Amino acid sequence: MSYFKNFPKIITTSNNKNIIIKDFLRRVSVSNKFRDTSVALDKYLIKDGETPEIVSQKLYNSVDYFWVILMVNDITDPRSEWPIGNEFIPDLIYLNYDFEMTVTDGSQFAVNDEINSSNGGYFLVSSISGTTLKLRSQYKRASLTSSVTLDNVTKNISGISISSITDPNNQTHHYVSSDGYIVDSDYSGATAVSNFEYEISKNDDKRHIRVLPSALIGLFVGQFKNLIK
Repeated sequence: MSYFKNFPKIITTSNNKNIIIKDFLRRVSVSNKFRDTSVALDKYLIKDGETPEIVSQKLYNSVDYFWVILMVNDITDPRSEWPIGNEFIPDLIYLNYDFEMTVTDGSQFAVNDEINSSNGGYFLVSSISGTTLKLRSQYKRASLTSSVTLDNVTKNISGISISSITDPNNQTHHYVSSDGYIVDSDYSGATAVSNFEYEISKNDDKRHIRVLPSALIGLFVGQFKNLIK
């Protein structure tokens, strides 16, 4: 069943003409009480690379019930709430964390300067303090090493050398105690958790969902049809 198939129609105006469209703002949701306490729901662990459509096909022999899986788990934005493939974690990190590096002359940079790298990367300056420079990639995965040179497009300065650099994947996100609690870096026995480890863990948490048994899918869809009208 197509998710929008049973949505009611409404009359609206576009370009001074009346048109009939589906009422896409109509919503039906599963209560938190049902989601958290219902014995009718089974636990499911999303495997790497599985999409809502793949899980639907696997459980219900049809991709058409992907929306049931999302609704049961209160997922309204699969792009951010559904786990991504582990191979895409570095892309996510490069878009959300900075490269941190040292350069010879920090005066060659200012915040929001556009930077090109000699290996085809495109960055914006996030911050500059003395000779410590932070760059944020604008094109997902990017590789920067001390052998790469930078061009400051904004200031028209070319061939800037990198003295040292730390990849965002390897930077410390936070520290944890032996019991798993977040602590300060000087806490006795504190262990560093990298950005990569943190994002992998957060992504893995999204893999734990609840699903309807296949025997109840027809009943659920029927109730949805009645409520959405």
